[in-house]
Amino acid sequence: MARHGIVALATAFTFLIPLSACSFSEEPLNLDFEATAISPDKPFTCDGEDDCDEPGTVRWSLPLEGDYFLHWSRSRQASAPSLFAEFLLMDDPSYPDRPNGIYSKGVFYFMEGDRITAVDTGEPAVQWTEAVDPDRLKVITYPHMVGDSLFFVDDRLDEDETMYTVDPGPSGVEWHRVGISGRYHSDPFLRDDGRHVLVKPSVVGDNLIVDAEDGSVAWSGYFEESDGASEVLSDGSAAITDDAAYTFMRMPVRGHFTRILRWDTSTGELAETIKLGNGVDIPTNAALVAANSEVLLASTGNCEATPCSSPGGLWGLDPRTGEPLWERSEGSDEEATFIALEDGEHGDTVIVLGLDGAPFALDPTTGEEVDTAVAPRHLPHVFGARHTARVGARFLWSDTRPDRQERMSAPLQVRGPGLRGGEEVLIDMALGTRYLTSYTEDGRIIGVFLACAPDGLKAVDRSGIDATEQCTSPRLFAVDYGI
Repeated sequence: MARHGIVALATAFTFLIPLSACSFSEEPLNLDFEATAISPDKPFTCDGEDDCDEPGTVRWSLPLEGDYFLHWSRSRQASAPSLFAEFLLMDDPSYPDRPNGIYSKGVFYFMEGDRITAVDTGEPAVQWTEAVDPDRLKVITYPHMVGDSLFFVDDRLDEDETMYTVDPGPSGVEWHRVGISGRYHSDPFLRDDGRHVLVKPSVVGDNLIVDAEDGSVAWSGYFEESDGASEVLSDGSAAITDDAAYTFMRMPVRGHFTRILRWDTSTGELAETIKLGNGVDIPTNAALVAANSEVLLASTGNCEATPCSSPGGLWGLDPRTGEPLWERSEGSDEEATFIALEDGEHGDTVIVLGLDGAPFALDPTTGEEVDTAVAPRHLPHVFGARHTARVGARFLWSDTRPDRQERMSAPLQVRGPGLRGGEEVLIDMALGTRYLTSYTEDGRIIGVFLACAPDGLKAVDRSGIDATEQCTSPRLFAVDYGI
């Protein structure tokens, strides 16, 4: 997270902070790169074309306003540069290259510093750009959509971070500070049921249930058993419904769980201890990953980060009795990695990843495969991208120092469910490319990127600054993954 960069934000809105020099000994750069699909100086959309669904096809591209630069991090000289708005460049920069955007219902929300830009992906066109709580300096991190609300954490130096909930509309935002502060060393948003989100601010902080509609804290504290022992949650140890949270009992028996604990989310008190049914054999490396009123889902193969872990066992459990509803056995050809539990007009579906790396859907109460899957809300967690060398598939930081020209134009290799090889989708039409998020539209999986159109680059003569190239053609663009 950006622990040091935010100091510079106060002044960086008006001028670029001088950065420490980063010397390069290569020959002068040839900036005469050829135009690509994202180069036209106007919005572009591929809707209606026959080849729009082909892997690597640009679905839409949108020019951005403002000054952008390719930034060469001193701590990552062996990798490629990234594109940043001028006001985000800072001394000893640690502004995250992690995904910093989220998609919901036809709108992509792009975060830079403390400002959010809403983009209508159907046009494409900018709906609005607004700063959230502009009187408090911040860098937006860990954006999540919970229902129709946007949650995120701000990141400020020498102060506790603060959580926000934002109600985005067609013309702007209404934001609220959530009444809790803490240190966020990892993504604090553990689970949600579409109306509430379970939050873990830090290793030692209280658990929270936050109402997504108004940002109010419905409950905070530890989940405590009658003997006073407290459940310390992590990102895979709990599942929530609209009125209950579930955890495995902390003390397993002979390496396997035997009980589930149900907690009242309005009080944090232990409501029930549920003994797992006969024949249910769930190892302690399993996590409770999702729940609704009819099923608890447990998995040893979790897909909350990129790359996804290997598939494993997957169980559907009755939350009232602990009896098994169905099982996909670990070590069999039915192994599956959990991605998301989603609700839709055809009922709930479980989105999972199979042994072949392709996502598919299950009925959560029977475990049977269905073809009525809805779009997972958690795609940003299961897709990603990584810079590659120009020749072969070697990663830049394990390569033998390709020259700077190669590093500037190194493509991104997309990774995620159905894209394990990644070679069929190389983002090779831009410079300084940064992956922002992924989403589904019309049943297609699409990735969003920030980059510079390659024919929109010029050198800048600023001594003692890492941003030696200015991008005159910054772009947001989306690419079809072909799945």
